[in-house]
Amino acid sequence: MHEKNDEEWSLKQYFLPLTTIKAIHFIILIGLIVFFNGLFNGFVGDDNSQIVDNHTIQSIQNFPKFFLENRLESGEEKLLGGSYYKPLLDASFSLTFAFFGLNFFAFHLVQIFLYIVNVCLVFLLFKQFFRKGIAFLVSLIFLVHPINSEVALYIADTQEVLFFFFGITALLLLTKYQTQKIFIFASVLLLFSLFSKETGILFLGIAIIYIFIFKRKFFLQWVSYSVFVFVIYLMLRIHAIGFFPDSIPVAPIERFDLLTRLINIPAIIFFYLKTFIFPLNLAGSYQWVYTGVDATHFYLPLVIDLLFLAIIIYFAMVLYKKYIRKYFSLYIFFALWFLLGILLHLQVIPLDQTVAERWFYFPIVGILGIIGVLFEVFHINLKSKWILGITLIILILLSTRTFVRTFDYRDDFTLASSNSKVA
Repeated sequence: MHEKNDEEWSLKQYFLPLTTIKAIHFIILIGLIVFFNGLFNGFVGDDNSQIVDNHTIQSIQNFPKFFLENRLESGEEKLLGGSYYKPLLDASFSLTFAFFGLNFFAFHLVQIFLYIVNVCLVFLLFKQFFRKGIAFLVSLIFLVHPINSEVALYIADTQEVLFFFFGITALLLLTKYQTQKIFIFASVLLLFSLFSKETGILFLGIAIIYIFIFKRKFFLQWVSYSVFVFVIYLMLRIHAIGFFPDSIPVAPIERFDLLTRLINIPAIIFFYLKTFIFPLNLAGSYQWVYTGVDATHFYLPLVIDLLFLAIIIYFAMVLYKKYIRKYFSLYIFFALWFLLGILLHLQVIPLDQTVAERWFYFPIVGILGIIGVLFEVFHINLKSKWILGITLIILILLSTRTFVRTFDYRDDFTLASSNSKVA
């Protein structure tokens, strides 16, 4: 009996108290369990044009070309018009190829490794604002949520984990330090984020918002750094692909005028909210377009979107009136994080799909941050049996759906079959 009690006590000590190191260990372990099957998937979809048939990335001697030219090509034929400029994505593919050749396992390993590292960095960010238990919980949701599964499983989406890695690292540095050297280092990281994907501009924006809300005395200084970073990126991008690059519309929504695209905004926002709450039906491509105003695809989504916005505003007012300013500022920061991420993907500038699960990879952090603030403010006790039970059920359901999703990327036929059932 005494030996059994000792074993139970040792097991309890391993889980409690929850330290930063333990939390990171759990994130890595859970991430490996959920995504392990994805390591054995082959090259699918755009993986072929970007890696298998892209001879340029198959030589590290082409590194300068990644930054100075539009290098996505298949033989001599350039693809995606002239709008492709993601030099660090090409560089990462080139390095992986240099060490492992056309080994899909290696490419998946790099991507899933970066995906899990990003979750650890998000946890470290949340830990600065919330209790460790809350930071750990919302980070686990970020890790296993099925809406993020494409980012971890589709090699062509390595650009997502890359831009996020450099961006979140820069922001993490800015939250901990405010020195000249850190500002320079963070600026370089944000430039790398832009070089990974154009969406890196979101981290440039959220970094400015963070400095304005929490470190206002450094605001003008940081804006000058941000402008410098953006100008460098813009100059290199224009040099590589031109000021107005030629692009061939490939998605149905790209072929419609601005007014028609705006009609789809309520449905677009509703898609992301619905998929965040109920991530059952997932696809790699969504090409629907609504060309008219009706109750089902415009007014109903619009009402739900406005209701969601009203809830966000309501809690902001509650925090402003009844709680210390710290939580109000933090709530506004994460609300702006979410809104900024959504705004970029509302088809004001036409994109190559109507919606995409990977485009929620940035905004979801804002939603989780809002949840974290409300958990802190209303003193949600994560040790309560009811709260703990509900939390475990949610995490198990999300993890199971994500694990099942790993099978969809096995090969082109399986992925196409999965997509055809949804999109």
